[in-house]
Amino acid sequence: ASGSGGCGGGTGVLATVSQESLVRFWNLVDDENFLLPLHGETGTRLPGDKACCIAYNPRKRVVAVGTKDGRVVQWRCGLSSLHHRLSTSDEQWAALPTMHL
Repeated sequence: ASGSGGCGGGTGVLATVSQESLVRFWNLVDDENFLLPLHGETGTRLPGDKACCIAYNPRKRVVAVGTKDGRVVQWRCGLSSLHHRLSTSDEQWAALPTMHL
């Protein structure tokens, strides 16, 4: 569907967006999940903006989300390894600066 998407976020982890102001992470091995809310340039939440696409760079361990309002919101996994048991917590993902296009 238009405006929805998913990508791998590490071994056994799937990250998805679906016209919400958050990203859903699914641990397919342990059947667990967690959410990351969209954040603005100052780290504040963006409840009115909606995620419409997502990409993952495994080399840099970065998830990037495009929004309807023209922002690119990013997080980096703070772990040296993306082992599925370690990347299934929102505490492992650090917010990066948001870009507005």
